[in-house]
Order: sequence, then structure tokens, then C-alpha cells
Amino acid sequence: PQARDGQVGQGHFTQQPHPAAQQEPLLAPCLALPTGVSELDRHLGGGLPMRALCELVGPAGVGKTQCCLSMAARALVDGSARGARVLYVDTEGSFSATRLLELVRHQIEHSAPLQRPSSACAPSSHGVPEASFSSFLPAAAAPEDLLARVTVLRPASWAQCTTCIRDQLQAELMRSPGGALVVVDSIASAVRDHFEGGGNGSSAEAGGGVSELARRQQAVGALAARLKFYADTYGACVVCVNQVSGGGGREGAYGAAQRGDVGAVQGRDDGALLAYLGTAWAHYVNVRLVLQYPRFTAQLPAPPPTGMLGPTQPRSMRLRVAKAPMAECEAEFEYRVMGAGGVVGETP
Repeated sequence: PQARDGQVGQGHFTQQPHPAAQQEPLLAPCLALPTGVSELDRHLGGGLPMRALCELVGPAGVGKTQCCLSMAARALVDGSARGARVLYVDTEGSFSATRLLELVRHQIEHSAPLQRPSSACAPSSHGVPEASFSSFLPAAAAPEDLLARVTVLRPASWAQCTTCIRDQLQAELMRSPGGALVVVDSIASAVRDHFEGGGNGSSAEAGGGVSELARRQQAVGALAARLKFYADTYGACVVCVNQVSGGGGREGAYGAAQRGDVGAVQGRDDGALLAYLGTAWAHYVNVRLVLQYPRFTAQLPAPPPTGMLGPTQPRSMRLRVAKAPMAECEAEFEYRVMGAGGVVGETP
């Protein structure tokens, strides 16, 4: 994968699509990107929608990055016939080309035509029938060749992150007529490091008060608007990783977490956590998937030491659809993070 560093700079955002973005694609535009959790894909009408801003939110250790890498592998393999690309903004240094190559190889070995949802045959705004990534059989391609379609951007600060997304990401999207999956892992980490970690921002708790919180939400909202604009203009699926705050009765930067809230997340200690980026960000998100521990996890016995009882199955996690306009209702699904197969759903 190509790795580039973000560059610091200033500029403003105008919603004027580039002429290249208005060109007709060579193949029918994609409708959805499968996640690998089959029940979830059926619930969403094929997977995560294209031309949408999607979010994965959850505490540490639930597999958010593994989910992103699994979707990246599926996008490369299922979209190989159309030359689909993956643009990965890595703010935490968690991207692993070795892991992605392993997942791509597994996906090629086990690839099979997936059943296309009926909505995938709906005509697009161009009058061309739309299709999901999986509606095209994977073309014969070496895993290493597919990884050449991955571009990794590694901004080291909030200023570099905003400049990277504003300039470099748009330039890469203009070069992706076959469709693209954009991953920002994680958007919350860049915000937290800048506004709470001393990166030229001061936390609300350190004296910034309400005005500091408003400044943070304004910056987050502007970035969300840009990402959503990219998704709609270039027909991409944009997936952002969010973190959590609060828990144990404490209030986070955006208020207390309460069960049933669209931002509520189940923590390892059975405490209700809250999606970190708050309301301003949530209004821009089209699809919010909450990855969380099962309830009463704190009451479960600790797993035995590795190797004592031989190989053990990864523990099941819960995935809650907290926001998805295309779905009829909220729903929860079980998933596991497997060694070779990535994130997979539980067999009913």
C-alpha cells in the first residue's frame, strides 16, 4: 500500500464537485458494501450503503479496526472487476498491510457469488441499474495486486488530519472511477489528541468551558460535512471509527450515557458508555453501528491462559444497528473476530 504523510495547511470548503466526479462510471454504480456479517447485511439491504457516511463506535478491544480491515478486504476482492480502491486514513498507526493481505487471501479462497438483494436492481439517478460490490464475480487477481489499490494516509496531528482529508483524500477519490471504500481509523483519536491531549487545543475540563466544547463540535461538524460530501459526490462508502467516553456513572464530555440512547455503548464492566464525538457528529452520520461487549460480561469467568486448554474460540461480541434509515428497525447481531477470516457473524 502507498503511504503518505499529511501536510499542514489552511483552506476552506466549498461544495463544488470536480468535473471528473460527474463522469459516468464504466460499470453500474455500487449500492452496498458487504460487512461479512450476513444477517447484518440482509438487515441493511446488502451491506453498508455507498454514498453514505457510516460509523463504527465501541470501546477498546471489540474489533473496530479488524472490522475495517475485513471490509477493506471484501471491497478489494468483490470489487476487483471494477477496480475498486481502498483509501485508509490511519491516525492511530493500527493499519496492518500484513493483516489485510491475510484477509484478502482468505476472501479470495472462500469467495463465492453472494445473493444480491432485490433493491440492488433499482435504477440509479443515471438510469443505470445499481449493484452491490458482491454482484460481480471477483476477477482473477493476485492478492498482492489487489493491495496495490490501497492508499494509506498517516496524518500525525489534527492539523495534518484535516488537511489530509481536505486535499489528499479528495485527489485520491477523483482517481477512483471504479468506486472506493474510505476508512478513517479513527476520527475520534485525532479529535481527542488535539482537544484533550495538548495538541494546540485545551479540554473543556481544563478551563475551555462551554465555548471550548462548541469549538470542538464545530470542527467535528465541518469534517463530517466534508466526508459526507465526498461520499455523495464520488459514490464512496465512508467508514469512520468513533470511540467512547464516560461510564461507571461518570459523565463524558457530552453528557451522561443512558441505555437506549443512540449513542449508548455497552462496556466491558457492564457500564453504559457514550459515543465520544457527540451530537454534532451524530447528525451527519447516515449509519451508526455500535460494537459492544455482551451484557453481564463482568460476571463471566476469566478465560484460561493461552494454550492451557488448547485453541479457544474468540468470545462473541454484539453489534447493534443504532441508526440506519434503510432498515425497518433497530437490531442486534452477534459476531466474532476470527484469526484468518476477520469479522464474521455467528451462525444462527
